[in-house]
Amino acid sequence: MGKICDRNYAGNSMYTMKMIDGVGCCPNCNKPAICHNASVESRALFWALSGDTGNSSRTIAGHMTGNLVESDMMPPGDRDDRSRCIRLLELIPEWLPRLDEMKKYDAPDTKPEGVVINNSGIGAYDNSWSKQIPLIAKEGNFYA
Repeated sequence: MGKICDRNYAGNSMYTMKMIDGVGCCPNCNKPAICHNASVESRALFWALSGDTGNSSRTIAGHMTGNLVESDMMPPGDRDDRSRCIRLLELIPEWLPRLDEMKKYDAPDTKPEGVVINNSGIGAYDNSWSKQIPLIAKEGNFYA
């Protein structure tokens, strides 16, 4: 999934959209056309209703909007969780500069090493936002 392109559907109804899974999408970037020049609130609502959510992406959205539910402060646990976070951040790139704020939800590291998660080098007991944020940035090509 590419970054948001700059086509302005609201300002020019002559652009054609293509349908992907019943959603009108940009023919250039294949992203839902709602992302084009829509407010952060509109894009966040679109994401929340999309079904492409998980605990870690809900944690990011909750923190960034000031609506964090304490039971949802989990960092990504695997590549699929990171992918959902990446897709959220592609839809709302304004949150990227604030991503390091998520580190405040890291628990103190007092547990044993545990099993390594999906060849990431991160043990299941020491998983944290501090360790996952660089992977999100790398896999999402956000700081390239």
